[in-house]
Amino acid sequence: MTDINLLPWRETRREHDKKQFSIYLLAGLGFSIVMVFLIYSYAVSMVDNQTQRNQRLKNEINTLNNQIKDISKLKKLREALIARMNIVQDLQATRILTVRLFDEIIKIMPNGVYLYHIERSINKITLLGYSESNTSISHLMRNIQASKWIQDPELTEIKKTDETKQGVQKIENNPYVQNEFNLSFVLKPKTVFGEKNDKYKLK
Repeated sequence: MTDINLLPWRETRREHDKKQFSIYLLAGLGFSIVMVFLIYSYAVSMVDNQTQRNQRLKNEINTLNNQIKDISKLKKLREALIARMNIVQDLQATRILTVRLFDEIIKIMPNGVYLYHIERSINKITLLGYSESNTSISHLMRNIQASKWIQDPELTEIKKTDETKQGVQKIENNPYVQNEFNLSFVLKPKTVFGEKNDKYKLK
C-alpha cells in the first residue's frame, strides 16, 4: 500500500531553506564586518606607523638643520678669526715696510739717477727725478723687478730736461742730466706673509 504524506512538507522545506539562508547571510555579514574591521585596523596601524616615521624624520631634519646652522655660525666665526689673524699678520709684516722702502731705494738707485720727490699712496710709491740717460732708468726698473720688497715698476713719463729748465738747477747744474722721469712701483714683498719660504724669509 502506498504511503501518502499529507503534511505541508513544501512549506516546511521552504521555511528550513529560509532559516539556512538567514543563517548564512548573517554569518557572511558577520565575517564581512570582521574582515572590514581587521582591514581597517591594519590600515590605521600602517597610517599611524607612517605618521610616527614621518614625525621622526621631521625631528631628525630639524636636528640636522640646527646642526647646519651651528656649523654655518662656526664657519663665519672661523672666517672672521682668520680675517683678523690676516690683518694682524699683515700689520706685523708691513710695519717695517717704510724702513724697508728707504733701504730698498738706496739699493736700487743706479749711478746717474737723482731723486727730488718721493710720494706714497697706500702701497704705491711714486718717484720723481732726473737721469743722465735712458739706460740709467732701465737699470733702475730692472733693480725694482729684482727686489724682494718692491715690484711692478711703471714708467709714467720721461722727457728731456730742456722742456723743464728747473731740472738742471735742482741738482746743482749737473751738465750730464738729460731726462726727467716719473716712475711708480708697488711696495709689497714678493712672498705671502706667514708662508715659510727661506728664499724670501722676512728678517
